[in-house]
Amino acid sequence: MKALFEQYGFNFMPEFSNNQADIFTIKQGVFDNAYVVAKSKNSDLSHSSIELKKLGFSVKELKPQSNDEVHKELFDGFFQSAKAKRKISSEYDSYVTKVVKSYPTNARNYNYISAPYLTNGEVNGDSPVINRITTEILGNGPKLILIEAAAGFGKTSTAFEICNKLSKDISGPIVMLAELSRDRKAKIFRHILLEEIDRSFPSLSSTLVESEITNGNIVVVLDGFDELLRGSKDESDFEKSEAMLETIAKLLRGNSKVILTTRKTAILEGEGFYNWADSHQEHFETLRLSLLEPEIRDWLQSNRITSLEEAGISLPNISNPVLLSYLSFMSDEGFNDAIKNPESIHDRYFNAMLEREQKRQNLHMTPLQQSQLLTRLAADMVARNYTKDHRAEITRYLIENELALLEETRLKYSADEKPDLEELAIKLSNHAFLDRISSDDRIGFINDFVLGSYVGKSILEYQGNEWIGEELFIEVAIEAYASKSKEVTAALWQKLKWVTGAISDQNRISFESRLLKRVDGIYKNSTINDTVFEDSELFKIGKLEDATLCNCTFRGCTIYGENIINCCFVDCHIYQCNITSPKDNLTPSTFHGCVEESGNVISTLKLHNDDDNNNDKEPQNVVWKFIFEKFWPVGKESITFAHRPLSIFYGKTDDDVTPEAVAASIVELKREGYLVNANQKSWIGINITKLGEIAKILEK
Repeated sequence: MKALFEQYGFNFMPEFSNNQADIFTIKQGVFDNAYVVAKSKNSDLSHSSIELKKLGFSVKELKPQSNDEVHKELFDGFFQSAKAKRKISSEYDSYVTKVVKSYPTNARNYNYISAPYLTNGEVNGDSPVINRITTEILGNGPKLILIEAAAGFGKTSTAFEICNKLSKDISGPIVMLAELSRDRKAKIFRHILLEEIDRSFPSLSSTLVESEITNGNIVVVLDGFDELLRGSKDESDFEKSEAMLETIAKLLRGNSKVILTTRKTAILEGEGFYNWADSHQEHFETLRLSLLEPEIRDWLQSNRITSLEEAGISLPNISNPVLLSYLSFMSDEGFNDAIKNPESIHDRYFNAMLEREQKRQNLHMTPLQQSQLLTRLAADMVARNYTKDHRAEITRYLIENELALLEETRLKYSADEKPDLEELAIKLSNHAFLDRISSDDRIGFINDFVLGSYVGKSILEYQGNEWIGEELFIEVAIEAYASKSKEVTAALWQKLKWVTGAISDQNRISFESRLLKRVDGIYKNSTINDTVFEDSELFKIGKLEDATLCNCTFRGCTIYGENIINCCFVDCHIYQCNITSPKDNLTPSTFHGCVEESGNVISTLKLHNDDDNNNDKEPQNVVWKFIFEKFWPVGKESITFAHRPLSIFYGKTDDDVTPEAVAASIVELKREGYLVNANQKSWIGINITKLGEIAKILEK
């Protein structure tokens, strides 16, 4: 008990203590405070309390039954648990208000839509994602929980929903919510974390806060972790992110829970991250929840979905929460008018918001002028690699870079209404499409969809063929522009072609499919994991050759078999796809553990399926050694990797080992208990309890 009080800054006072009570004192500002802690349930504390009050102490008596009760008393008092939960609830209400105001029509009450999701790559049951996460939070043991989704698909909404639910639990932990963003200064992550701790608990030491995080009394939610992955284009850049993760790992002890929301990024899906997680698997559990595309029926009534389908609108193209919410809030007349020209839905939303802004702020700037200004601001963000900046900096930017427009706008006001330059710049910094995050006075675009729309517009207006920007900006632009016409999306991809050559093949093929609904590029010796292709035309031109695809989903696609050569498909799902026949002289592909419904893609492309029992040529020990050496490389004294991506077993096999032999052996090794499923479906793990037997097979 003494150590617990000392942790909270108290001094044990033996000269005041007696056989009835222990006395602990602390000076806070100009006040002297004391706890009189009974040594038993029957202790008389009155004498000690009276004497301390005579000396000027503010006294609190405590008759605990256990150390846990003392701990709770101190925690609730110092961290003001009830007040902290009200604050989180207030931040949630502010967020909800912001979301509702981001629509130009009269919105219904805010309603969080629980998207379908995967847990460690596996399809979930009926448990909503918020329930699943809060169950994990209230469970025992340290956990790192990743909530990942494409840009604009509900990461921040999910983070706020978790915080709000925890704030309603009187006996549960409190939350430290940090909305991370990319600013112009590349700060050390440890310093960012300490700043957030000081902001959330200004009167308490960071050491005490970190201690209570590890005790599980404070849940850390870091929203937008991917924004700090500055300059990371593929998994080979993992080292740049490892220091941040190590800072988080130091918190993951005892009963702590840390939640990161992030876009799907190669950094956190690559081998470097999994090896890092493996190195800490004895210290904490890593749980990955992947939010999938929203179910349109959760936003729109069935009659509106039918109307969209009858109008020939591709539903996946509008499967963005912002557009779906906008369509759901529309009047019947407005909805029926919008679907006559479906490609205008995106522009209708922005024009309506900009027109409303003129009235809301008495802003004498046309929608076109507002749009142009915001496009130039987005271009500045790309050029200087930030997503939010302090209000003073945004105001300075507007005065320095938009002076002509500001002066032109001022002339439209009457003399008694005319704002000065700074007042007009501040008015613009309060634009409905710009938002001040709750943690400080930084301002950025209100959501990824709006950011992506203006980034995309700035890319299209870029004069030149070599546009350069970080992958974060590429993704938000692609997600925002997916609903545009074929001509516009093709023009955007043309502008992006130069920079996309520098990103991973996996991200490039995903971006190409999501934006264009087709894949025309050349992909050779590529590794593609966990990617969804939906309603896309694949390789009518271009080529997929010597590639390995693991845990990919093809739904409603048209596949041109003549341009798919010698590829390996592992644990892929193929639904209602059409395929053209490959040429006779092309090398067929292989399929292992794949499932197909309503189609003949596998039978058209395959050389052998894993049911063909083609393992006769390779001796078992040769294939097993090939597999085990991926975990325990030649020349190493001990196991190097606990988990490996399946693609490395199939992508480049030895001359003496075929993919068919590998597939059959992996099934057998799982059955024998040498291999186990990993925390991602496109990965496999080794059973470390069998290392002695594996060493004999490898002749170690």
